[in-house]
Amino acid sequence: MKSGRWILTLLLCALLIGSLAGYKILEIRSAIAFAESLPEYSETVKTGRAKAVVFQPTVQVMGAIVQPGHVTLRNELPGRITDIGAKSFCWSVGLAFNRMP
Repeated sequence: MKSGRWILTLLLCALLIGSLAGYKILEIRSAIAFAESLPEYSETVKTGRAKAVVFQPTVQVMGAIVQPGHVTLRNELPGRITDIGAKSFCWSVGLAFNRMP
């Protein structure tokens, strides 16, 4: 009795897979037929004349010149920087903020 149930289960699975595959094949065939019914693509091209020009390669650069050892401070907190507790040639900097309400 167990083998009969397994055979029935396998037959139902095969029937389900076969019907889904058949449906997909019909869907693909109809898509191919629709694509073949469309006209072929065409392109329009305009002609032009080439002109000789003098070309000099250039590079445009935008930036700023900064002296070595120069530090620019920008605060990310609201308010103004009121005190910088830095000494000459010292990289440790203490900042004091005057927070705006």
